[in-house]
Amino acid sequence: MSEKGKEALETIFKAIPKLSDFQRGRLLGMAEIIEEQNRHGEGEIGDSEERR
Repeated sequence: MSEKGKEALETIFKAIPKLSDFQRGRLLGMAEIIEEQNRHGEGEIGDSEERR
């Protein structure tokens, strides 16, 4: 994982306790969509270039 990705995850982990249940649900939904896209090879261009 890139340094930028690690920083993004740290920020998210720090923010989670401050989120409402609704916001946590939305975040989980977005993460599930991204995971599904990556499974099917539909990830962002930056992700696929990083794996090469």
